[in-house]
Amino acid sequence: MNADSAETLDKLWRNGVYLKNAWLTYSHPDAKAEWKALQSQSAIDALHQGAQEASASDASPIEKLSSAFSKPQSILAARSALKAKMQQAVLGYIRDGHLFAYGFEPPRRMNDQPVPIPPHYWPGKPDWENSAITFQGIQLVEVKLTTQRIRAKILNLEPVSEIGAEIGAGRPGFEGDILEAYRALLSAGKINPNASIKSQCPAIRNWLVENKPGQGYSAKKPGYGVIRKHLSKFFEK
Repeated sequence: MNADSAETLDKLWRNGVYLKNAWLTYSHPDAKAEWKALQSQSAIDALHQGAQEASASDASPIEKLSSAFSKPQSILAARSALKAKMQQAVLGYIRDGHLFAYGFEPPRRMNDQPVPIPPHYWPGKPDWENSAITFQGIQLVEVKLTTQRIRAKILNLEPVSEIGAEIGAGRPGFEGDILEAYRALLSAGKINPNASIKSQCPAIRNWLVENKPGQGYSAKKPGYGVIRKHLSKFFEK
């Protein structure tokens, strides 16, 4: 199928997710779980609790007010920081070719067709709330993101791995990131090739968490099996 035909572009756009929702839809399962946990914490309840605790203290009125607002502000700040982190991860997926963007030049008319939005547009200013992006004076609206897997299916291309929850341990970039972590740690003398791979996993994960923020790495991910798959040739055990 011709990737530039009006019918194909329309299908690619229709099978996408609006930019407004893409930051959550395409985020790593760990980030989604963290977001869900933060959403379960009520800022209003925290304010009430803080106010009750403050009223029972001997602090000054200003100190009581500050104390009452500290807990809800902490919750809201954590949500804002995590949302920004998840949005940056999605932008990384676009730049790396794991997500494809399509939108319309405003004003959109009934018979207009969507246009592909190149990855180099994304250093521009995304308007997450309104699913739009502005780059060097060019604005595109009703922006949707389509996954590599869906695009390949529509264009009858070879099946590909997917991002986020759909690919689990096989997220694109795992191999390259793990190898990069191994080489950096080896150069720093923090990897022992004569030890077991399993004993080196914490160091690998810590490096990934510190050096690849927003990519879903954690103290438990990637798993031992994934690390062993990519590094077994470098270890004797």
